[in-house]
Amino acid sequence: MEKRLKVISIIIWGIIAVTLTGALIFGIAAGGKGNFYKMIVFHSGDRKIQQTKEMSLQDAKKINIDFSSDDISIYTTDQDNIKVVQKAYGTLKEEEKFTMEKNGDTINIKKGGNHLKFFIFGFGNFGSEVEVYIPKKYSDNLSIESSSGDIIVNDDISLKEASFSQSSGEFKCNSEIKADKINLEASSGDIDVNSLIGKSYDINVSSGDIRISSLSGSGDIEASSGDIKVGYKDINDKSNITATSGDIKVNMPKELSFMFEGKCTSGDIKSNFDLSYNNKKRNQATAKVGNDPYKQLKIDTSSGDINISLN
Repeated sequence: MEKRLKVISIIIWGIIAVTLTGALIFGIAAGGKGNFYKMIVFHSGDRKIQQTKEMSLQDAKKINIDFSSDDISIYTTDQDNIKVVQKAYGTLKEEEKFTMEKNGDTINIKKGGNHLKFFIFGFGNFGSEVEVYIPKKYSDNLSIESSSGDIIVNDDISLKEASFSQSSGEFKCNSEIKADKINLEASSGDIDVNSLIGKSYDINVSSGDIRISSLSGSGDIEASSGDIKVGYKDINDKSNITATSGDIKVNMPKELSFMFEGKCTSGDIKSNFDLSYNNKKRNQATAKVGNDPYKQLKIDTSSGDINISLN
């Protein structure tokens, strides 16, 4: 028993040593004793407003938003100016607050310096949050980049070009994104969209799931590692879905005429309408639904099942 207590004691002190070492490293990275004290804190309650800025969109043709670890929430407004509100649990230094500048016909909104914190205990997201209010009448180009943080589109937006890119974090659209050209890219995180309408779209996830409840337009959807679930409303010309490792589930409207081609290296292809299988493994299939002219739908997955149905 005494030996067991010694072993447990060694483990506990080992954990404490690792924790304190990590805290020291973060303290040095933060630039001094004062910042180190700020980092070992527990946050509770709501984030507090740190900064609010507005800018006229007159002659603006593009909005660039570039943040690192902040969550970004997009709203629309009846006002004429674009407004950005930055919130955080602690108090941000001036150099940690965002900047907003107009360069020609482009508005650039960027995060300031890093607000480093180390949390020994805690729950939830302890970074800052940015709320962007875009005038409803704005209909040009929008580009948003985030290294580590969620991007959430809360209201309907209609644009010429819409581009969203993030290294690590979730992308969620609770409403509708409509644009001539749409680009959604995530290295690690899910993409979850209620409605997507684009003349052309390119949706790509390295590690994560893709879920689109209603999709219209032509383009490519790809997930390296993750499941894909798409509900088509319409296809302008053609749509391609590719998954390296994951299942693909597709719902098609009954009134849409389309030509389907599916292939999976390891998995099955299933449907609630007649398919023509090309082999005994039933992992290659084609079908024609409706009448000519047909829209093109091609689905490939290396490891996973394909399930396509008419609704």
